[in-house]
Amino acid sequence: MYKNRFFADGNSSSSEENSDDEQQIKIPIAESLVKSYLINNDDNDDAENVKRIVRSEKDKRYEEIEENIKKIEQVIRIRDIKQVYECFENLIKAYDKARQVIEKEQIIPRFYIKILVQLEDFVNECWNNKDWCNEFNKKNLKILRQYIQIESFQNEINSYRDKPDDDVIEINETSSSDDFSSENNDASIDNELPLNQSYVNFFLRKPDSQNTTITKRREEDILKFDNDKEILKKLNEILSTRGKHSINYHDQFEYLNNLRQYVKKQNLSVEIDIKILLIDITISFDYHQKENQYSKFETWKRILDCIEELITLIFENDHVDMNEYIKDDMITMILKMNEEFTKILRNIDYHSQNYIEQLKDEFRICSIINQVKNYFELKFHENNKIIQSEHLCTIYLCLIEHIYYKYDKTSDQSSIILIDHLCKYIYTNNTFNHVRTQANLYHIYHLSLHNYYHEARNLMLMSHIQETIHLSNISIQILYNRTMVQLGLCAFRFGSIHETHQILINLQPENRMKELLGQNIHIKEQQYLLPFHMHINLQLIECIYLISAMLIEIPSIHKHSISKHFHIVMSQGEKQFIFESMETMREHIIAASHALKIGDWKTCVKYLINDKMNKQIWNLMPQGTIMFEMLINKIKQESLRIYLFTNSMIFDSISISNIADMFELSIRQVYEIICKMIINEELMASIEDSNQIVILNQNRLSQTQILSSELMEKIFRLYEQNQKLNHFYSRSNQ
Repeated sequence: MYKNRFFADGNSSSSEENSDDEQQIKIPIAESLVKSYLINNDDNDDAENVKRIVRSEKDKRYEEIEENIKKIEQVIRIRDIKQVYECFENLIKAYDKARQVIEKEQIIPRFYIKILVQLEDFVNECWNNKDWCNEFNKKNLKILRQYIQIESFQNEINSYRDKPDDDVIEINETSSSDDFSSENNDASIDNELPLNQSYVNFFLRKPDSQNTTITKRREEDILKFDNDKEILKKLNEILSTRGKHSINYHDQFEYLNNLRQYVKKQNLSVEIDIKILLIDITISFDYHQKENQYSKFETWKRILDCIEELITLIFENDHVDMNEYIKDDMITMILKMNEEFTKILRNIDYHSQNYIEQLKDEFRICSIINQVKNYFELKFHENNKIIQSEHLCTIYLCLIEHIYYKYDKTSDQSSIILIDHLCKYIYTNNTFNHVRTQANLYHIYHLSLHNYYHEARNLMLMSHIQETIHLSNISIQILYNRTMVQLGLCAFRFGSIHETHQILINLQPENRMKELLGQNIHIKEQQYLLPFHMHINLQLIECIYLISAMLIEIPSIHKHSISKHFHIVMSQGEKQFIFESMETMREHIIAASHALKIGDWKTCVKYLINDKMNKQIWNLMPQGTIMFEMLINKIKQESLRIYLFTNSMIFDSISISNIADMFELSIRQVYEIICKMIINEELMASIEDSNQIVILNQNRLSQTQILSSELMEKIFRLYEQNQKLNHFYSRSNQ
């Protein structure tokens, strides 16, 4: 009875295992019956003449490898990456099937090493040709990732390159296709099990011995380096493996660490040590290379440690002339560090203690950036050709990103001077519009945060950013919105209520505000989501907007409404409003609005400035005391205006000193308010300076009365014309 070779018993396996290479390959009974049936049906006489071809296992396996090699050579000629990868997979499977024969012969086929050399050269050519490499899609680039597996035969490949005329290559103990066979178990399933070995043990790997072999081989490879060029060549090979799924990062970290120890032991050049550290940092960033992934604690700590060690190494060897490649790598390293830090904070729960612990790393990051800035500035002043101005602009912008949103509590506010210096350098020396725009917005934001309203407003107007911001990318648009919000808050603290209202009205309502400021936790583009500690409190923004709308709308209640959101909040709140149980910010503003309507400024102030509002809103603004004085003064002025509007038809005259005492304003302030109302024709009155009295002119009608009288006149004219027409038709009918 036919048995599958995979489940063959011990005797059959033994007999086949001990046979030589000329052993005949047995044909299963089912296959032989089919062949016999076909032969007998064609011609019984010809059946005797049919000779059976007998091939050895070695010939069959080698022939299969050679067929795959021919296919690879053909697709290499036409430079078809996709077909090269597919044929390479088939070659791996064919080699895996022939592994037992090759191990028995103790000789790797020369033609197999030759095709690996050709593949290595072809892949290097593809990798170094950037224009061609950019045209490949991800599927076609699998051949590049697969290339790392060829390193199992790196010693044999090197031997072939040294002596291409040798006929045979002996098997190295560390040269096996285990890496290949681990991915192609299905292809090698027909191989027979070794004797006296269970199926479970056969498929179990032996990591200890394998790792020991790899470690020994790595140490041997390091000992082979005789000069800097050989080490640089090996480092370039490591860099060429970036982005491949089969990379063992821990092994690479260990290898680079051993290589650094070797460089120090052999007292080689410090440039090599710096190069190794840069590659170590680069690979560490690649460890979590997917877009939504971020570096875990151990990896992130390793990155910062390596960067600090690199900076220290550079400063201690200031005499060493760094080439342009290393300088570019340092710039890329700083940019990647900033990006990774933001990604980490974006993915951590901001309510947890872990967020605070990770946020402490910003001190280390700022220190690193500042040291790199000092180094580049030093090299720039020594020789302008060594450091380009674009390098300094990039470093300056990275440093500004960690400063611009923070309020400087020191008395001298040195951060304003620092950012002013850095931004002005970028304005002058950078050639990219988006970089200058970004620096400009950072500058305006920081000035607004520190109450430099006129400087921030003038800088915004002179830059004309608002005219072209719609052409910028999303991140800069979000920065623009954040800057405008900060400018609006600064305008409110400065007392420019109309400017505040004009700026903040475009951000209402709240759900739109989250999206425009990059603070929506459900935003699809996660790369535009800002870390929590950079968020601007949305309740604070809405509160400032509603108060500014209240101070504009209520004194001008007879005019056309310009704040739709304010009236929506007022109408919704009045339906379910209870003055005794005010908890939310909106409820306090609704109560303050009712008090302002009747000119009760003291009650209005009480509803806006209290312990509950301090906890929810005002404690978020560092300039609370100055802002309270401004807000109280504005409420007094608007209450006075409302008082004059409502009582102008009741009194003949009003004493200015009495008004000043009633609203606790100076006589000069009262004079200014009344004169402005008279000029704008909001109040029909005149001022008698000798007695400090406002004489209200009752003979002159108000604006509403004038419009009413005009309407009555038009109606009376229409009535007269109608009477004339009726009289005319009545006479014509007679």
